[in-house]
Amino acid sequence: MISKELKEMINNVVDLDKFGENRIPGLRLYHDLNIYGDDVDDFFDEYQKLFDVTIHPFNFTDYFPEEGWDWSSIVRFFTGKENTYKELTIADLQKGIDNKELIL
Repeated sequence: MISKELKEMINNVVDLDKFGENRIPGLRLYHDLNIYGDDVDDFFDEYQKLFDVTIHPFNFTDYFPEEGWDWSSIVRFFTGKENTYKELTIADLQKGIDNKELIL
């Protein structure tokens, strides 16, 4: 079950009500909620502080695109090929809260 506090935190960035309660755990931060770039940094800063979760080092660029025009954006613009990013779901974030550490 996804905590009320986590839902409220995410609702500060995107309206979860439009997805329906049953879909919320499986929603992916980038792919479904369009959270990326500087928003990711702010999001994880708040996540760590609010829930006292240790985030083990992981490569954010494996999960989220950079904001603005980076090399991958230029390639995507000219080729039409989308980069594939690993999925990070709301359920993953809840597991991190439950375990006090986010391991990806």
